[in-house]
Amino acid sequence: MSSPLRIVLVGGGHAHLQVIKALNTRSLPSNYSVTLIDPSPTPSYSGMVPGCVSNLYTQDQTKVQLEALARWAGVKYIKSSVVSISSDSNSFTLADSTICKFDVASLDIGSTTRGVKGATKIPGVAEFAIPTRPINELVSKIEAAETHMKTTNTFPENIVIVGAGPAGIELAFAMRARWSKAFPESPPFTVSLLDTGTSLLPNEAAPCQKVTNDALQAHSIDVIHCAKVTEITRTQVLLSDGTALPHSHVIWATGAASHPLAHELSQNGIETDDRGWIRVNRNLQSITNPAVFAAGDCCAISDPEFDSPPKAGVYAVRSGPILVTNLVNYLKEAPLVPYIPQDDFLKLLMLGDGTAVGFRFGLGLRGKWVWKLKDHIDQMFMDLFKVESLNERTPPPPPSTTTPTCIQYDDNSETPTPTPTTPSAAARELLRTDNDVDFKTNWAIIQRMMSDPEFKKEVLHQVHSKII
Repeated sequence: MSSPLRIVLVGGGHAHLQVIKALNTRSLPSNYSVTLIDPSPTPSYSGMVPGCVSNLYTQDQTKVQLEALARWAGVKYIKSSVVSISSDSNSFTLADSTICKFDVASLDIGSTTRGVKGATKIPGVAEFAIPTRPINELVSKIEAAETHMKTTNTFPENIVIVGAGPAGIELAFAMRARWSKAFPESPPFTVSLLDTGTSLLPNEAAPCQKVTNDALQAHSIDVIHCAKVTEITRTQVLLSDGTALPHSHVIWATGAASHPLAHELSQNGIETDDRGWIRVNRNLQSITNPAVFAAGDCCAISDPEFDSPPKAGVYAVRSGPILVTNLVNYLKEAPLVPYIPQDDFLKLLMLGDGTAVGFRFGLGLRGKWVWKLKDHIDQMFMDLFKVESLNERTPPPPPSTTTPTCIQYDDNSETPTPTPTTPSAAARELLRTDNDVDFKTNWAIIQRMMSDPEFKKEVLHQVHSKII
């Protein structure tokens, strides 16, 4: 009897959730074995964490039941961490010194927060700030700060969010919403969002920037541009221009830095770039060890023809089907499939009050319907991995060796909702901000704009020329 072909997954990130579900024992040949290594049996889904900070979700609602999913799939789950790799023997060393061998492996280990440790470390951040990563711990740390204030009869005073990317913006809204409700008798407190640039969301169109800035102003969130933090003390955030901002709490949302494991891997045959990202080719395959793949925040695609996509959950989600196909194809010695990141996607930022802003096609969208759309898409993604919704009698088909498929963030896999018949009517619907908008109608409009270039052109013409 031949030895089993061993697939080892390190990390339970968004891409690997799809791999676990697809590579279950009911869809794979009996001579395949799949092992998952992750220290957390219930990781957080990052798309819902700001909503959890706002108390729009409970922590349980944001948790993926990773261990239960692995059990359903017949995947061996090891609650541990990888500390090293041997590229010579294709094996991982775990925290307890156990050796785990593989025939093909995939890394979906995420990242850490820039500025907390290592070469980018800024004095005082580790001691006095709450970092956004690991995302699994963020809500608990904010809850601990809240409990401390309540037990000491103190209140939030000056909340400083460092980092004005989408995550920082959402957390500014989240903290305003959370502590305004938790401390109704509190004196007015400030929320400041620190941006190193001269304008928010510089890569977005002007209408998207405007709808975001308008929302920030409406929620009394101050934006400070050209703000480079040099140190944090117990009571102040010090900036490079000499400004000292008082703070009672600091949320550190400065973006991604490479996972500590990536450095260890780089010493043992898995090449990383100058920022510590695991270098992979278009097939998500390590450029130095063909038996190792990587996806999500931990890697960067090395290809002269295009830039590696930014660190965003949507790219990890969309790389999942590519991993499924390529892990199987590698073992079958079949051709691998390239991952081609999309140029744009629907971006949705919650405001903490049951509304949200959204960006697509250069349009700035806002209202209760945008939040309902975001919530619906996030819940749909989570439902894909709930064991109670998986029918063991009808397992997914074996992984395709040619055409990966995926639930996309802005794909509507449900029965299409009829769209307004004219571009002017569609434009009016998209720009509505009242509470009576049907989010499914507007989602259908967005879908049609994606699939019908002429319709999209006419809708955007109506918006920009204000003929609506």
